[in-house]
Amino acid sequence: MKKKLTIVLSLLVVAAIAVGGTLAYFSMSTDEVENVFTVGKNVKITLVDIFNQNSEIEPGADIQKEVGIENTADEGGAAVYAAVTAEFKYYAPETYTDGLAKYENIISADEYAALDAAAQAGYVEITADSNYIGYYIKDDAVEVTYWNDDTQVTDATAIANGEYNKRKATYNTGDLLYAATATIADYSDATDPLWGIITLQTGAGTAADPFVDGLADGWSYAGNTADGKAVFVYDDKIEAGDYTAAFTNVHVSDTATADDLFPFSITVKGYAAQATGFADAETALAASFDALVPPLTAAP
Repeated sequence: MKKKLTIVLSLLVVAAIAVGGTLAYFSMSTDEVENVFTVGKNVKITLVDIFNQNSEIEPGADIQKEVGIENTADEGGAAVYAAVTAEFKYYAPETYTDGLAKYENIISADEYAALDAAAQAGYVEITADSNYIGYYIKDDAVEVTYWNDDTQVTDATAIANGEYNKRKATYNTGDLLYAATATIADYSDATDPLWGIITLQTGAGTAADPFVDGLADGWSYAGNTADGKAVFVYDDKIEAGDYTAAFTNVHVSDTATADDLFPFSITVKGYAAQATGFADAETALAASFDALVPPLTAAP
């Protein structure tokens, strides 16, 4: 009896071991999958500037000066917010210490004294009929005529014999010499020499206050930077392949006089920042360019 019990218990133990072996988990592994994040589409723009250098200004003139931004990214490239800055410099006649304007064909006595003998031979002293008595003018810029009262003597023999009672010297002074005087630092200052004389605008029109009336649709004057550059911002996104001009011409006031007009220059620069992630143009541009961080000088 004892022997049989031992056999039964042994079988039970074996059975228990067999049942326990079926509790192992089913499992497997997959191949690796790498998620790659790439840098977004690059910003690529071209500043379009169409202008004839040394264009002459006159009252009522419309001078072509087209400035705009083209998004030159490939199709499907990044949309951008853009801005253009314009720096105005104006020029005024150079003057001597006595206030007389400088001309290309006239030099002062001090300038004459500084020349060597060969160079001095090309000048004659102004001695009459001029505010520039004591100055020197290029010899080939002087035209001398001879007169008897109001009748001009042209006969060479009569002139050689002194048959005249007046001698006139006409001076070809040449062009005024100009020098850069300043950058416009405040486009809201109505006392500036160019105020009301020139205007950046799109299409022909009448110059008005301030300088930037008449910008193209979508463009606005945001103010100017600390170093005196006007900031023009395009409020909408510029998609890849699109172009928009801020202005197309400079208009000179119809009522300007000769005294109002003098040389000036405009230097432009373009800016662009990605549009993605920004609510508006000024925020995007300020995040990318220190010069465009508000507050800019208040626009007029």
